[in-house]
Amino acid sequence: MIPGEVVAEVCAALGIDGGDARLVQHAANALYRLPGAGVMLRLSSTPADHLVRVARELAVAGVPVAELVPDVPQPVTAGGWWATAWVLHPALPGRLPATELAGPLAALHAVRVPEALPAWDLAGAIRAFLQPVPHDLVGRLLERCDEIERELATVRWTLPYGTVHGDAHPGNLLRTADGRVLLGDLDTVAWGPREVDLAPAAHGVVRFGRDRGAYDALAERYGFDLLGAPSWPALRRLRDLQLAVYLLPRPPADPVDARELAERLRSVLENDETARWHSYRAFF
Repeated sequence: MIPGEVVAEVCAALGIDGGDARLVQHAANALYRLPGAGVMLRLSSTPADHLVRVARELAVAGVPVAELVPDVPQPVTAGGWWATAWVLHPALPGRLPATELAGPLAALHAVRVPEALPAWDLAGAIRAFLQPVPHDLVGRLLERCDEIERELATVRWTLPYGTVHGDAHPGNLLRTADGRVLLGDLDTVAWGPREVDLAPAAHGVVRFGRDRGAYDALAERYGFDLLGAPSWPALRRLRDLQLAVYLLPRPPADPVDARELAERLRSVLENDETARWHSYRAFF
């Protein structure tokens, strides 16, 4: 848990009132809603300068993305955390349907921002994430990562390279008070094969049993069905691995979530593509 004094220091540096700050998510990053200031505060353990530049350039290019709070010097640091302040939008009762990804992704994929983007390398990011984790299965998971990376090196991509979000699942969509849909969580924006941004929605159908109709509508509106593409088998295995390992550094205390984590790891290591996964109940 991030100490309250860190949040207070960050808010003071940003010049915003954080008296009503409420933690709403703590996974890779920590998110705090500040309704009085109209701010979503994001704290990350990694530098955020690149994130700020990308967010600003995408907004200038007309891509519907989460908006940084204007006229605030960003990012700021406190207690080893990097903080950014984003315009707060109404909380959603649940995920938006996958169909809503089509417009924002099409707009994102159509631009090339001046900011130099890193090459998309999710397998490399997973490897770097796993290496310091003290867990008995890390060695086997790293071997799995190497296998998938070799498979990706031989993939015949159908869509051209372009600007990609890198983690474009419906949970990273926002809806504004006037009904616009925005892409959030921009720190994985990269240069890569565009079909990688359709993988989370496709994976949600085959692994979590999410609405196939919403995915089909997304594929139709976007103009590409990843489930029938040559890249899908490798991208499915990569997404499996990503969602199996991200809680390893902080295994859930909730017994139901702990069983879910164990089942995801088993599925990946045994190449079981039939197992049905479930969303975690607790995210803190």
